[in-house]
Amino acid sequence: MLATWAPQAFGDRLVPFFSFLDDDSGMRDIAQHDRERFIHLYKFCHAVMRDPSPFSDAEKEFIAAYVSGVNACQWCHGAHSVTAQALGADEAALKKSLEDLDSAPIDERLKPVLRYVEKLTLTPSRVTEKDIEEVRNAGWEEDAIQDAILICAVFNCYNPIVDGYGVKGRRDLYDLHGARIAEGGYASMSKIEASERSATSA
Repeated sequence: MLATWAPQAFGDRLVPFFSFLDDDSGMRDIAQHDRERFIHLYKFCHAVMRDPSPFSDAEKEFIAAYVSGVNACQWCHGAHSVTAQALGADEAALKKSLEDLDSAPIDERLKPVLRYVEKLTLTPSRVTEKDIEEVRNAGWEEDAIQDAILICAVFNCYNPIVDGYGVKGRRDLYDLHGARIAEGGYASMSKIEASERSATSA
């Protein structure tokens, strides 16, 4: 299912669409440019992704990476795949789930959740009670389904933001930002220290 990405580039340098961004930029840099508004998004995201939930943090990040993969969002899929792996998810399982969910080596209970968020991403107006029932039948209660909806919604917000700004990233940036999210969550994501920015270009 993952699309073949072809980001705008000059040689091997990825070039975002706005002058305040460069090939080392990520979501943090977008947020820093408009901190007053983005800080509310980050607080909401932290609550969705790190508050107590029937899903583990690794499962929540797996769902986030899956939704981003469905949307072919290179930055979010790359960074949150790293985050999910740092929290215990299997990289091969995530890749396989996007290629063939039925045969992916993941918890069978998670598969209907991923089918649900995929449909909610691609054709939200066609979601029916039957889709919810399939998730319930896998053993998930309503609070879990609500969490899945919110994770899906958050990343269907983030994905067009980073793609709209032309931020694609590369593996070293995914590793850096993914590890940072795994360690500290999202609460301080709108704060960019000069030393952190230097580390991305080292």
